[in-house]
Amino acid sequence: MKINRLTLVFGLIAAISAEAGTLPSSITANTVLLASNSPYTLISPVTIAKGVSLRVMPGVRIQSLGSYTLFVNGELQCLGNKDSMIFFENTMVAFNAGSVGYYRSTGSGSKFRYTRFAPGSFGTAIRSSKASVFAHHCVFEDISYAICAYSDSVDIYMSNSKILGKTNGYSIFNSYKNWHLELTEDTIVNGGYLYMGSSNLVHKCLFLGGTNTYYGLYGQSHTKKAEITCNYFKNIYYGINLSSLAAGHGRFTIRDNFVDSAYYGLYLASQGIEKDSFSIGGNSFIGCFYAAYFLNNLTAPTPVNWALPGNYWGSADTAQIKKFIYDNRRFSMIPFRVDYTSYLNLPPTPCGPVPPGFKAAINSLKSSMDVAICPNPANGEFRISVPGSERCSWTLCDLNGRAVVEGTCFGQQQVSTRGLKPGSYLLLVRNSKGVQACRPVLLH
Repeated sequence: MKINRLTLVFGLIAAISAEAGTLPSSITANTVLLASNSPYTLISPVTIAKGVSLRVMPGVRIQSLGSYTLFVNGELQCLGNKDSMIFFENTMVAFNAGSVGYYRSTGSGSKFRYTRFAPGSFGTAIRSSKASVFAHHCVFEDISYAICAYSDSVDIYMSNSKILGKTNGYSIFNSYKNWHLELTEDTIVNGGYLYMGSSNLVHKCLFLGGTNTYYGLYGQSHTKKAEITCNYFKNIYYGINLSSLAAGHGRFTIRDNFVDSAYYGLYLASQGIEKDSFSIGGNSFIGCFYAAYFLNNLTAPTPVNWALPGNYWGSADTAQIKKFIYDNRRFSMIPFRVDYTSYLNLPPTPCGPVPPGFKAAINSLKSSMDVAICPNPANGEFRISVPGSERCSWTLCDLNGRAVVEGTCFGQQQVSTRGLKPGSYLLLVRNSKGVQACRPVLLH
């Protein structure tokens, strides 16, 4: 019996050795790709046949000479390790309907571990129809779509991975109703839109924005449940955006998150959102133009009181806090009904990851200066208004911290933005005591 097993293993390796260098257009037998025969090149689309398994071992490099696709009708296991990652270059992996996806209950099926995807003309790393996707310790580099689902019932499990996305890309995309998204200890840099599924768990992730990063997490009409906890959002126009929900008694937990330098920290603007259940507490909103924004365009919306206890709203001054929490529902004949009186005087210690320079950023944003920017969003120019009689200096920075315009102001100052690219920026205002205010600015 031992001899038969050895014969089987050597038979698989021999088959791969015979095909070293180029992958055939159709893989019709169980196959193992070894680093010793790498790199493997696609010179045409390659299909893993139904009922067939392709195992990719540590250190393998798969490349395409013409932006070809590796179609999966069977099973694909990419089993890299920390010291020897698998590398896909200019190649998209596409799971077709009927392929073997990841089975969470058993941990079996297709999976990606320690796998890196580099950019290609597709702009997509993994595309899936029906098959669930598992990515652990993976890197998606400069790709518009890291994982893109093209049908219902595609669950996505990603952990300890990095999405280094293109500006305004869709780092995770799915527009279908019945799917689950689970992100744990991931880092998303300049990732653009990250669409949430029907049910979601987003825990201990770091979202770092870029010049045009508008959304951190984006809820859709089919989003019914979300646990968003211990995450850090920095330099993103909308940190957590729930503006497209279809009211249906959904349940949302938004707790212990840090939102740093956003225009809208928490944006709740779905019609009938009062019918859903929310638990919002322990969050910190630092340097946000609006820490929380409520909007309902219905002519006769249901009256509701929002209790938001135990959050840090960027200040310990109730007058300032009321400016940071904006209830636009009052224009729909509902008065200001957000109870923010039970707030935190200081931001709590983050329970998840923090960006470089975290402590310095928190210290710099403890501000008593009431700086106004009008108009914001701006087109061509905006006006800085600073109370008091002290001359201040100001710097307009991009979201990478580079100064693009600077000057001084005394009371009010017009700032020209001509020649600057549209996108999100940060305005730092300093007086003799150092940095006293930080405000996000959006340029059209």
